[in-house]
Amino acid sequence: MVGELTSPEIESILGSQAIGHLACTTLDGKPYLIPVTYYYEDGAIYSYTNEGMKIDIMRENPKVCFQVEDIANQHSWRSVITWGKFEELPREKHEEVMLRLQETAEVALEKGVRAYLPFASAARLEHALREKELPIAYRVIITEQTGRFEHNRPEE
Repeated sequence: MVGELTSPEIESILGSQAIGHLACTTLDGKPYLIPVTYYYEDGAIYSYTNEGMKIDIMRENPKVCFQVEDIANQHSWRSVITWGKFEELPREKHEEVMLRLQETAEVALEKGVRAYLPFASAARLEHALREKELPIAYRVIITEQTGRFEHNRPEE
């Protein structure tokens, strides 16, 4: 059976995963899609990046799309797509976001959920915090969302 997810189901999926896919588009229409480590809170996706193509594109055109999935197998999956607006967070928020992202990724990994640790070790994170060498923290304020699912038993 294929169907649409309810708002609470969408919220649950957004809150239970640690990796999603962020899509942005240059002003001349060139799409760019990348996997990102994230956490979800209060209607927004929080993540980080370094200076480069992704941040340049989002600063230029803040309209973005974010997708996340929970796949058990080819016959049982759930997928959420959101649209929203990129917002770069002020420097004083970067430490809070990075600590939360690190924690979210560690919890996800313990549960067997795919995740990337923003910092490979606690020592590297402590060094980055101490030296103020943190990446750019940002959020995507969700303005629209949709979700689909499939739950079938494989043919026997």
